[in-house]
Amino acid sequence: TTESRPRTVATRRLDDLGEYRIGRLKHERCTIPRGEDFLDWALQVLNTHAHNKSVLEIEFKGEEGTGIGPTLEFYSLVAAELQRKELGMWICDDEPPLNDNEVDLGQGPKPRDYYVKAGSDGLFPAPYPQDSSKLSKICNLFHLLGMFLAKSLQDQRLVDLPLSLPFFK
Repeated sequence: TTESRPRTVATRRLDDLGEYRIGRLKHERCTIPRGEDFLDWALQVLNTHAHNKSVLEIEFKGEEGTGIGPTLEFYSLVAAELQRKELGMWICDDEPPLNDNEVDLGQGPKPRDYYVKAGSDGLFPAPYPQDSSKLSKICNLFHLLGMFLAKSLQDQRLVDLPLSLPFFK
């Protein structure tokens, strides 16, 4: 005779009794364009997909690559865009540039003072008065930063965003 055992959804791994394997996560693919409004597109993608448990995959419009390469580039470009000086998110005590060399982080050459230079202490939010006209925009950008970091943690992606230790805590 054969005994019927109840089937379980999760299977226990033999080498670690406290770990379960449940299956693969669903992947969702998004196509976004490059360009000046890249951060706006990233905001739309994150607003749409941040609440999903599926892994986000990015492909760039008009380009052939898909999968991990363009996805990692997306995370890298969003991290760089969030460090733009003109956004006003971070305390910036940069020295004025001594030369006119350009920096290219993937979106084409930019002037040297285009991005906030994170010193040894890292990036820390810039203070704004409560009645500032920029406050609503800055709060939305930090909300985007939170969704971006949460999605990168959920999808197990590393991002190059040198946050200061007091801000990170």
